[in-house]
Amino acid sequence: MPSSSSSPDSSITIYSESIRPWFAPVVFFVPCFYNYGIIVEQRADATTQSSTLSATTTTSITFGYGMFEPTKRGITTHTVLVKNINPSSVVTGEATWRENITQCGGWGIRYNWNNQTWTYNATFSGPYCEFVEAKGGKSTKYRIVTENPDTVAAILRGE
Repeated sequence: MPSSSSSPDSSITIYSESIRPWFAPVVFFVPCFYNYGIIVEQRADATTQSSTLSATTTTSITFGYGMFEPTKRGITTHTVLVKNINPSSVVTGEATWRENITQCGGWGIRYNWNNQTWTYNATFSGPYCEFVEAKGGKSTKYRIVTENPDTVAAILRGE
């Protein structure tokens, strides 16, 4: 009977950024919102299938809030596998403070019922990257604030 096992070999961070949200003093008693960040990791997995060794690479993006930085197990973060992102859905833009209020409902983690988008917004205004995650027959749209939207967009598109 063929056996299949997988074990992580290595993980490297290919992109990382961290922002202290302007509202951090307001959430003093909720330390999980002290810092916002994005971490893109690439993990090489060795898979053994019927005595054949092959290596695959998985890229993931983790974004959200944390006391020091976002972590994959944080309650205020989300991790998406890049292979689940539709490359044609990746767009960049820049929002004003007024657009953040009207489109997103403010700052922090927000859900917009009109366009069904999860927004992770740590800045008063500024650049962002939007993308759609397709997983398990369900599509979810995200807007994440980033200091380098073109770099993040290129990673999400697989460029």
